[in-house]
Amino acid sequence: MHQLDPQMPPVLVFHGDADKLVSPRQALALRDRLLASGNRCELHLVPGGGHNFGQDVPAWQEKSRALLRDFLARQGLLP
Repeated sequence: MHQLDPQMPPVLVFHGDADKLVSPRQALALRDRLLASGNRCELHLVPGGGHNFGQDVPAWQEKSRALLRDFLARQGLLP
């Protein structure tokens, strides 16, 4: 978070809002700092998700894949 510059590539972040290992506040702070430095950042907080949200909230396994595909397509990296 302390080495950001305005030329960073777009960032996609998924974070469980019930993560006890890494506070969701860190993901929010990263997003805010990236946006403040002129970068693009898309943050998705997973309701009820812990550190391994894919196992905690199985519906997010496919949902996160779909969001990732959409994000990459919007960056021109997927057809």
